[in-house]
Amino acid sequence: MPLLSESILRRKYPGALDRFTEPGHTFKRFLRLWVKDKDCPGDDNDGEYCQDEEVKEEYLKTRAYTRQHLELLKDPENNELSKDMETVPMRFDEYLVEYARELNARLQ
Repeated sequence: MPLLSESILRRKYPGALDRFTEPGHTFKRFLRLWVKDKDCPGDDNDGEYCQDEEVKEEYLKTRAYTRQHLELLKDPENNELSKDMETVPMRFDEYLVEYARELNARLQ
């Protein structure tokens, strides 16, 4: 993350970095995810007790990345990644998979 990115975002989108709700969505601190309100209803503001299977799956896929990101933010001057920190992709983008199929079909 560029060193000045937060100041740029704050200037361009005043207050956006300090909000934890948007229409229909809430940032769940425990999960470190933006979640649709209908998927984790109730007063569980952190998301610790969310029972939605897709939300839980997303959390399991992303928790190592977000934990690593939080560690890197502690020392933004020294945030080099090493080879042992590399991880596998979290998911395949369905659009890109379909697009690749279409390209391959045209090439054959």
